[in-house]
Amino acid sequence: MMGRLSQIAFVTLSTVTFGQTLWADGAPVYATPQAALEALVAGLETGDAQVAVDAMDPAVADLMRVEDEGATQQNMASLLALYREGYRFVPAENAVVIELGEDGWPFPVPLMQVESGWSYDALAAEDELLARQIGGNEIAIIEALEGYVELQSEFRQTDQDGDGVMEFAASIISSPDNRDGLFWDGENSLIGDLAARANLDGFEEGGEDAAADPFNGYYFRLLKAQGDAAPGGAMPYMVNGNMVAGHALLAVPAEYGVTGVHSFQISESGVVWEADLGPESLEAAIEVVVFNPDENWSALTN
Repeated sequence: MMGRLSQIAFVTLSTVTFGQTLWADGAPVYATPQAALEALVAGLETGDAQVAVDAMDPAVADLMRVEDEGATQQNMASLLALYREGYRFVPAENAVVIELGEDGWPFPVPLMQVESGWSYDALAAEDELLARQIGGNEIAIIEALEGYVELQSEFRQTDQDGDGVMEFAASIISSPDNRDGLFWDGENSLIGDLAARANLDGFEEGGEDAAADPFNGYYFRLLKAQGDAAPGGAMPYMVNGNMVAGHALLAVPAEYGVTGVHSFQISESGVVWEADLGPESLEAAIEVVVFNPDENWSALTN
């Protein structure tokens, strides 16, 4: 079920824009939550996204932008399929949340009780969608860090740079004409271009320096040493110019409170650590050059 729901871009997080003033005076008011839901369903059944949006609140259009018309149609069909599986109204404070489908997926635009009935609450939807975006990004980054450990293990199984040493990748992006990082130009690179461009320290493109481009809302930095708080104590991972004693990766939200809240790091052990470094997370991350999960960091358990 959740795999299918993640494809519903009509309410997905990658298409959300924030910072809008969302309440519209012309938002429809319905006598009951049931009437409000039926109006939305009727709009979805027309196949016209604007009709569905108008059944809620014109301001919702600012939250649910999908450029691809084919994707829009698929998303509306997916919502209808969930509705036909079943639904229920879950009371909240002066509001009702519509849960759709057998698994009770909460529709992100709740119904707000107003003086003359019920109306879809676009302002609450903004907060909910932001929370879902952050949560979705953080889950994706945790999975990416776990995958990073596997990639480093794979990297070490081959003498990628031909220097006679079986070592870990010492950088996210390989130096020119080499395979000393997880990404290199050409075939069989261990990571793709999008992940490589999220290198916190930037990258080179067309002979020019380029700023990092977030991957699922996060930047990454590969760490070449660990500090006193790390298991085993402080030590470099580089020995005689080769990354053989370990490896670690840091992930930090590109925009705190919008693309993510927690920062994460992982080492060869595969344990993911998280910390809320606050609004200055990005500035703090720039100073992080060693894997050092001190008292500010907590280990995640599966």
